[in-house]
Order: sequence, then structure tokens, then C-alpha cells
Amino acid sequence: MDIEKTIKSLEKNGYTVSYFETAADAVNYLEKTIEGKTICFGGSRTLQDLNLKEIVSRKNKVYDPDHPDDDKGFREIAAEGITADLFSCQRTPLAKTAKL
Repeated sequence: MDIEKTIKSLEKNGYTVSYFETAADAVNYLEKTIEGKTICFGGSRTLQDLNLKEIVSRKNKVYDPDHPDDDKGFREIAAEGITADLFSCQRTPLAKTAKL
């Protein structure tokens, strides 16, 4: 994939883009830059594998309907998370034209 073309296409479509060579670099960036926010996680095996929820929850309020950690169920946590500052989910297919 021509990453520069993809980045330019995303920016043309109104996205702010940060590109990282490694997953560890991306997680480190997110850990350092996201603080004092509410974040709602959607289903993503990749984000689970990166342990991102646990990392960003150190400095942020995190909602994860798929993995409740108290007596609340999916619907209640999802309803609370709908007002989050940030949403983190998986979007795998991405064309050079930034068509999702």
C-alpha cells in the first residue's frame, strides 16, 4: 500500500492522520496524548491484543460494553459510552482513496 497516498486521501476527507511503523509506537503515542477523556471501545481483537483499554484507562474513563467489569450489562455500558469524547473501534479495509 502506498501509505503517503492513503494519508493524503484521509486528510483530504477531513481526517487528522498519525502514522506509526509499529503497534508499540502507536500505543505509546496514545498513552501519552490521551488524558482526562472518556473513551468508548467497540469490538476489536486488535485493540484487545494491544492491551489498549488497560493502558488508556490509567488516565481516562473507559467504557467497554463487550467486557463489563462490574454489575452493569452491555446495554447500560453502551448507553453510557455513547456520549464519550472518543470512540475506539476496528476498521480494517482501507483503500488508497480513503474509502472505508
